[in-house]
Amino acid sequence: MFQRILVPVDGSAPSRDAVELAVATAAAVGGSLVFCSVVDSDRIVMECAAMPFVDPTPSIDGLKARANEALAAAVARAEGLNLRAESILKEGEPIKSVIAMAHLYGADLIVMGSHGRRGLQRLLLGSTTEGVLREADVPVLVVRGGCLKAAERLLAGATAHA
Repeated sequence: MFQRILVPVDGSAPSRDAVELAVATAAAVGGSLVFCSVVDSDRIVMECAAMPFVDPTPSIDGLKARANEALAAAVARAEGLNLRAESILKEGEPIKSVIAMAHLYGADLIVMGSHGRRGLQRLLLGSTTEGVLREADVPVLVVRGGCLKAAERLLAGATAHA
């Protein structure tokens, strides 16, 4: 079934829930995991360009450090259950980067969290998850923040009947 699972992480609660569900899925089917994080450094550079005398380097370095922490935690969670896991940190546009990594690593499932923003906040902030859903050519399992228990029950039912 799903032997190679790509899991974009950003350290948020929905992302941590996605890690938990992806780890449970990989354990249930004997799959492996690739955890990824993307830092959109071009966007940060553009935002800083509008402010004179602002160096984007500390912001980018801080995002990379937080991404590496989230990746290390995800890998440790998977390896704690004796699952094969690797991680990658990329710089670039998040949607395109996630799709490219899915192809590069031969993912047959993407599991990612969603903040579930609505209205003006969604319009202004956009949705990486929504973009991946539109562009991916493999199944995308979305874990909305606060819905992990329901997703785990669904997985338990599916593996019981497999």
